Amino acid sequence: MQWEVDFLNVGEGERSGDAIALRFAPDLTRAPEGQTVIVIDGGTQEAGQRLVEHIRAFYRTNRSDRAVTTHRDSDQLCGLKVVR
Repeated sequence: MQWEVDFLNVGEGERSGDAIALRFAPDLTRAPEGQTVIVIDGGTQEAGQRLVEHIRAFYRTNRSDRAVTTHRDSDQLCGLKVVR
């Protein structure tokens, strides 16, 4: 099984953090065939849009299999509204 984990910067200063996209598959060179995509925290809506663009460009898919938030603050949840 092969893994790829990407951390995207979200926010600035004390409100900074990461939106995380990860994928795994038996062979990532054949992706998106057989890959699973998971998003952890989405940041702001703007950050969520950047996350979607990242997944489209590098994971070559328009979908996420799972979306997870680590806590219920708006700076984590708003970006997940964009991820579907």
